[in-house]
Amino acid sequence: VIDMGMRVGPATGMPTYTEQGELLFVIHAGHGEFPKIVLAPGDAKEAYEMTIDAFNLADRYQLPLFILTDKYLNENQWCVSETVMNQPVSIDRGKLVTHDKLPADGSFKRYDVSVTDGISPRSVPGIQHGHYWANSYEHDQTGHMTDESGKRTVMAQKRLRKFDAIAKDMKPPSVYGDPDAEISLVAWGSMKGPILEALTTAHFMIAGKKANFIHYSWLSPFPAEATKKFLAGKTRIIDIEQNATGQLASLIQMYTHIEITEKLLKFDGRQWYPEEIIEKITKTEK
Repeated sequence: VIDMGMRVGPATGMPTYTEQGELLFVIHAGHGEFPKIVLAPGDAKEAYEMTIDAFNLADRYQLPLFILTDKYLNENQWCVSETVMNQPVSIDRGKLVTHDKLPADGSFKRYDVSVTDGISPRSVPGIQHGHYWANSYEHDQTGHMTDESGKRTVMAQKRLRKFDAIAKDMKPPSVYGDPDAEISLVAWGSMKGPILEALTTAHFMIAGKKANFIHYSWLSPFPAEATKKFLAGKTRIIDIEQNATGQLASLIQMYTHIEITEKLLKFDGRQWYPEEIIEKITKTEK
């Protein structure tokens, strides 16, 4: 589980200011093709709860998981109900193999390719007969290095089957306001607070029309079908982000073919304020 605390870049950039510039980088970073999960909490409560989920998901699916936070979320003071922190925490370590299921001859298939969901049972350190080879190379079912073409193809297919399994846990974006509103504001991560306050102030109305807010906290694998459903029939879609290129809008177009042309983008290191959002939307009314 990796927390990617975003700030202004590139390089050292502006160390004490906020931005949302690493969304596409984190989703597409990596050597080769493999599944990963990318989450982006919208506030301190979500950050706490989603971090617990992150460790469970990383163990359940045996993959890297990124939590995208930013300077604004990480270094502000937040109020969270004590009851949130007092909730019991369930821990899911995923598929663990027990001693009685391990072959005594040392032939434990740590990377068993027969699993339909792509997730092979794993042993834990110290369990008898649970040892296996692990390194950075492509490997066979017992972990030994291989560059045999057939074994490579089968192993890659096994890993990619995890995408279908992950779909069971994928969270759709949250919709605030009337789902059938004509206008939708879309954003992700820490834009949640400013946009909600702006729409609440405007009574979820823009230019006399109902508006809602679609907030993404689960970004990879991308919830394409839910996005198509929520954005269907909208007369106006406004993408609001803290980067220069509208990276969420790019993801939406990539996975749904919905092109969002109206974007409010801020990348001077300062977070969006609710008043600014209302002012910008009003100035660009169609």
